[in-house]
Amino acid sequence: MNGGVCGSNLATYGLTSGPSKFDSDSLWTYELGSKNRFDGNRLSIDGALYTTNWKNIQQSLYLPTCGYYFTANVGDAKIYGGELEINYRPISELTLGLSAVLNTLTSRGPPTRARRQSVPG
Repeated sequence: MNGGVCGSNLATYGLTSGPSKFDSDSLWTYELGSKNRFDGNRLSIDGALYTTNWKNIQQSLYLPTCGYYFTANVGDAKIYGGELEINYRPISELTLGLSAVLNTLTSRGPPTRARRQSVPG
């Protein structure tokens, strides 16, 4: 795919023609967690911390003028996060629960529209 009809859309992504290939992406995730039970198993506290290194993120990009999609590598990302879950059972018929999750994403790549739109799911 060269510039032609799609030229203005390609320029939005910093390209003059559509890429003919893309690289495979790779992910490495590391996690550390703990599961704990207290008070005769009436109280449980579970938690985890994790990080993911994602390289060569692949994204399908749309060119609305010509109605064409292409796949491109749009950069790298690091994802950090943690989760906490607390459950308490004061009586056998009632369980009270609380959970929280925090995720942070840091992305690296070319400052194009394609880059700004890439958010790993």
